[in-house]
Amino acid sequence: MASELVVWFERKLVGYISRSGLKYIVFKYAPDWLESEDSFPISLSLPFQREFFSKEVSSSFFDNLLPEEEVRKQVADNKRLSTDDIFGLLQAIGADCAGALSILLPGQESRHNKHTYQPLSASDLPAFLAEQRINPLGTGDKYARLSLAGAQSKTSIFLSGDSPQRYARPCDGAPGTHIVKPVSLSFPNLAENELFCMLLAQAFGLDTPEAGLTPTLERAFLIRRYDRRQTPDGIRRIHQEDFCQALGVPRAKKYQNHGGPSYQQCFTVLDNCHEPEEERLKLFRWAVFNYLIGNADAHAKNISLLYDDPPKPRLAPFYDLVCTTVYPLNKNMAMKIGRKGNPDHVYGSDWDKLIAHAKISLGDGRHILQEMGTLPSFLLDGARDDFLFMYGQVPVIHQIVTIINERAGLVLSALDEIYS
Repeated sequence: MASELVVWFERKLVGYISRSGLKYIVFKYAPDWLESEDSFPISLSLPFQREFFSKEVSSSFFDNLLPEEEVRKQVADNKRLSTDDIFGLLQAIGADCAGALSILLPGQESRHNKHTYQPLSASDLPAFLAEQRINPLGTGDKYARLSLAGAQSKTSIFLSGDSPQRYARPCDGAPGTHIVKPVSLSFPNLAENELFCMLLAQAFGLDTPEAGLTPTLERAFLIRRYDRRQTPDGIRRIHQEDFCQALGVPRAKKYQNHGGPSYQQCFTVLDNCHEPEEERLKLFRWAVFNYLIGNADAHAKNISLLYDDPPKPRLAPFYDLVCTTVYPLNKNMAMKIGRKGNPDHVYGSDWDKLIAHAKISLGDGRHILQEMGTLPSFLLDGARDDFLFMYGQVPVIHQIVTIINERAGLVLSALDEIYS
């Protein structure tokens, strides 16, 4: 049984992971990484130090790289591991994580640097996507070494930039260019739901990656990875961390009512960015947009920092934008707006409280609310018709439009309350 794992950033040794009982690990930076001029702390929760970090802090960061809930259970079962065995799961699937870190056994780095891909023809693609529902993250494949956080089944895939586009399966921890989410058996039209919300986000002025649907009969959601860059030398990994990692919060506490981060804490994280004032406005828009589309699952793991110009990060493009309200799920919001978790009871004073937590001016915050509350009346009908023209009749799109119109009305009523 392995006693140590090695953490790499590109071809640079970052540090070491050791077991600390079954449920915990400890992490320590490598001396060369600490002394290098171009190195940086891999998390706001892991500032430079020579000693091992505590098992709580170490485990929170690295466990947040691993999948969650049913996907985690399926991966653990496939690998004959306990869902609590962070070390074992990192050893099994940590070679290609979100961001730039690769977690390997000692001596594996030379083989890991040789990126290999298995071509997927158009006829191969449906079977590949169906396989992900049974073996999420490709864990049924002995060559798969992929870890992506989240509760939804997904995998990394390589998609060429030429026309017609060619698909390939990354092997043995090779980086992919896109994330693909196969059809959900629990939530009808989830792929179309997410794509429509992502396209709306762009229309509302949010920064989101390029997204689309696969050309398969059962359409899967496909999104370009913002933590990967295609270069003449191949695909380069870009480091990132989600806000639970940055705040040192365990994955099980990602929801505010479970002891997880609040909007106030998330806005405080942005103090560490290159341009915190600009980033606060972006995150405030994200909060308003999630309210408008009825996304009750907008928690701290769905916001990330991107270290493409370290040591300071910037706010990463937004992802996982879905109208959860169309499904039979808890409609209370993952993070409260002001004092309210129930979206039907968010009043002007609650929006003003969120503006204060965002540390933006009252005028800027109210202007954004007015703008975003008014936009649906100009955008929605055209966006819905364009989407249905491209993808055919999808009932969930009509439901989303209705929800957004209702929520926009609530935002504008809250503003009227403030000014009356």
